[in-house]
Parts: sequence; C-alpha cells; structure tokens
Amino acid sequence: MSKAHSHLVVLGAGPKACAIWTKHTALVEEGVKTAPISIIEKNRVAANWSGAHGYTDGVQYLVSPSEQDLGFPYSNEVFGADLTVRLTERMFKYSWQNFLLSVGGYPEWVAKDRPRAPHYQFRDYLEWVGRASKLEAIQNEITKISIDDKDQWSLSGAAATQTITASGLVVTGNGKPRRLSGQPDHHSRIWNGETFWAQRSALTNAKFARIAVIGSGETAAAIACSILDHVGESVVVELICKQYAYFTRAEVAKDLVYFSDPSHWQSLREGRRFSIMRRADRGVVSSTIKTRLEESELVEYTTAEAVQLKVTAQDEILLSLKYDGQVEEVPYQFVVVATGFDAMWFFELFDDAAKLRLFKHLLEQLTSEQTESLEAVIEGKATPERWLEHHTKPKVSRFLERAIERLIDTDLSLRHFSPALHLPMMSGLSQGPGFPNLNCLGLMAERILKSYLL
Repeated sequence: MSKAHSHLVVLGAGPKACAIWTKHTALVEEGVKTAPISIIEKNRVAANWSGAHGYTDGVQYLVSPSEQDLGFPYSNEVFGADLTVRLTERMFKYSWQNFLLSVGGYPEWVAKDRPRAPHYQFRDYLEWVGRASKLEAIQNEITKISIDDKDQWSLSGAAATQTITASGLVVTGNGKPRRLSGQPDHHSRIWNGETFWAQRSALTNAKFARIAVIGSGETAAAIACSILDHVGESVVVELICKQYAYFTRAEVAKDLVYFSDPSHWQSLREGRRFSIMRRADRGVVSSTIKTRLEESELVEYTTAEAVQLKVTAQDEILLSLKYDGQVEEVPYQFVVVATGFDAMWFFELFDDAAKLRLFKHLLEQLTSEQTESLEAVIEGKATPERWLEHHTKPKVSRFLERAIERLIDTDLSLRHFSPALHLPMMSGLSQGPGFPNLNCLGLMAERILKSYLL
C-alpha cells in the first residue's frame, strides 16, 4: 500500500494516544502532510487513571515527574532541524505547565516544589489536552482484529456495523493483570492490580489476618500502602518479591538517562538492559511510599518467587513460595497478585489467520538456538500451526512475548511485519526503557509518526 493511502489507528485513548494525537496535530499545523489518525476507546479519554475502572483509586501519585508530559523530552529531532523549534513551541501548548496555568494551579505547584501529580489530576490533564487538541475518539470496544485481502488491519467491535481499516496499528494500554498458576478467576479474598481498588473495603473488618501482596513495582507498593489505610494493628502485610526491596528514582538516577535519551541503549548487552528495566522501571516507587512501607511495623518483606495459588475445599488460600530452589506452601487470609499486566493482551483479539501470519513471521526471524528453545516448550516441530495450538500455555506465551520484544524496530513496530504493528508497551528491551511508560511520550510519538509522513 502506498503511503498516500495510509491510515494509522491507535487502540486506547490514554497518554500514549494523546501524545501521538497532539504531535500529529502540531505537524498538521506546520503544514506537514501526514496520514490520518483514528483513536479507538471503549470508555473515555484517560479512563483508567480516574479510579472508576480499576487499576487505581485515582489518589495514587505518579512515580515520574509531572513535567515528563506529552511532549517530553521535546527533542523533535526525528523530523529534522527545520521543524524542531517550531514543533517544540506548538507542543508546549499541551504541556503540564500550560495545563496548570490554564486551570490556575501553577503558582501553588511551584510553591510546593513541583510535586508528582495524583492520578486523578493526570486524568484531568489528559482530558484538558483532548479538548484543546480536538481529540474525538471513536467509541467502540474492539473484539476482533484481522488482516484483509488488501493487506490492511481490519478492526471490528461491539458497534457491529462499524469496521475500521488501517495500514498501521498502535496498541496501547496495560492489558489484563498477570496471573499465577492455579489462581481462580474470581474469589472474594484474591485480588489483582485491577480489582483490588473496588474491593479493598473488605479489609476494614479483617483481624489477625496475614495479607500477601505479590510484586515489586509501583502497583504492588501502592496497594500495600492502601491496605495500611484500611486495616488495624493486628494485621500483617507481607510483601513478596524476587528482589529484596523497592527503589526510588533517586536511588537509580544513574540509569534514568536511558529513559528519556535511549540513543546508547542498544549498545548495552541484553542482560544489562534487563537489569536496568527491572530495577529502574518495574521496581521503582515514590519516596513517600517507600518510606511509609519501611517504617510501618505491619509490613514484612519476603524475598521469594510466588509460583502457585491454591484454594482448598475449606476455602483456605495457600500460596507456594520458592526460596533457593525449595518450595514452601504458606496460608494467607488475603492475597493480591500485583506482578504486572499482560502487554500481549491484544493478541487474543487476533483471528487465527492473523495469529498464524504473526507466528510465520516470527519463525523466519528466530535463530537456530531460539527455534530449538521454542520446539522444547511446544514439544514438537516449530510450525505456525503447532505454535498456535500451544500458544496459551504460560511458557509458550512467555516465549512469544520475548520473541516480539527482541524484534521491535526504531519506529516501535514489529520489524518487517506487514501491515505495520506498533507496540510501544513491548519496546523497552529493544529501543529504550522509557517507551513502555510515561518517561518519553514525545519521543515515542515522533518515532511512530515518522513512518506516516506523506
């Protein structure tokens, strides 16, 4: 398909979609010809930041500085020196500071030493950006993604009469929470990073309870702090994670440069990149949260891997913890599994033909050693059909995720795959740790949009 007929669709109307939309708007205002963009959202702009749809109660604080807004780091160098200054000026219209100036909160924010924004205020910022940039998302919940005979994405959803086609697709959003082996779909005392916030009031009457919070990131830490707000002194909150403790941004400052300037990221060996992502991204919390957890007498740390959940016939919750190769089964009254979210959530929307096409493409990119590893986990010859048959198994699913992460190109798309599939949530390993989160939204938008200049 020629670029003249290109159309980019973004799934989700959160910060990544807003960053792409505003940068596209700035380019159009500068007279740059770009492909049209559509944003599809089942709820409303920034819905998951409000506290009304799970994932947060809205009062938790961002770990990143509020100034790392939709235009940050304001480099615009992807489009060349001629446009850099003018695009920066246009993007500043949508900056965090300009938002505060517009609503009257700028002097107070400066006086308080530029505090991190609570999630509800970040939602207000994104909604303000949406109004200022005339963002009108298509309201629809996509239920099926296929590839048509013109080599375009075809997206259909709850609005059955509406099918959207595009030459490029950007997937955003957290996806559903990751699960432990044996974890039931629903249980009144087992929650995750999405469901905890609506059900935490059940802890108010908990007495002499041991509560497990599994995870080492911002979500787990915020949940643990929220539990402290709802329980009495007879309760123990046990934080279970593979690393001993959480880190603040100040403690990992040496590695933070890669989040906003990933120009040297690919020169690092893969193991080093994994280490930085695990410590400086997934294990980072605000200093306020870290201090509170460390000072609370109700909080205990356990360095272990949670490997399985089991609910007995007597409704007892048993959690299998792995220490130094040994597995111990421990009872808990409440368990919160906050180990992260499924970046591959979109894959289950693909029809079988699209899945097979993706598997075929990945097989062509695998090294012989990687192919052998795949054949070990699917217990047979590595064919697209056999991969499809076994793809829901945890080890196979994890192999798929890692294979895609290693093939993300500079425009955050799956390398050489057609139609274009942009996966910023999976681009950290290959392109830089700031792309999956809020740390370089402006650069993320530039990388993607460069492929849609006409």
